[in-house]
Amino acid sequence: MTSSDHKKFILETYKSDHDLLGLSAVDCGSILTDDCKMLQLYIGDNPESYYFGEMYGCFEYNNDLYSFSWHIHEPNQKLASLSNRMTNFSKLVVKTRNFNYVAEEMADSGYKSFWLYTPDSYLNGFDLSLRLFMKKIKEYAVSEQLCKKIRKLDQKHLAWKRELKRFSL
Repeated sequence: MTSSDHKKFILETYKSDHDLLGLSAVDCGSILTDDCKMLQLYIGDNPESYYFGEMYGCFEYNNDLYSFSWHIHEPNQKLASLSNRMTNFSKLVVKTRNFNYVAEEMADSGYKSFWLYTPDSYLNGFDLSLRLFMKKIKEYAVSEQLCKKIRKLDQKHLAWKRELKRFSL
């Protein structure tokens, strides 16, 4: 497989995985920085889902593809500061055995972008690029009022969880 075939395979696999999870696909073409470009974005806006209040995406940096998880909001969340944050990311690669499959690997860098109270001026390379990309994603989440939209569905989600718990006993 060529690198463009790998990219296509990863994007098709990522899309089908998130379609199966019942997440809502979002037009994300405007979420980009000089170095990072959002390729796919999915929101857990179904209150009858384990993925409720989460956002998942796939982006490109230096011809490599990465996936990430983003926490939008959780019912009864104690601290508002925990909302609208990337929770993790990983590099997506194609592996081959008797068939091709997509695997997540730890990235070589980017982890410093999560350091709280570290000014952007102390970061460089992928750490800085990822930090700036996180800010862009947060701008998107705020402009779309995702926390507010998810919060309106909190009671439905909690009722769904109670119903699941009732059946599991």
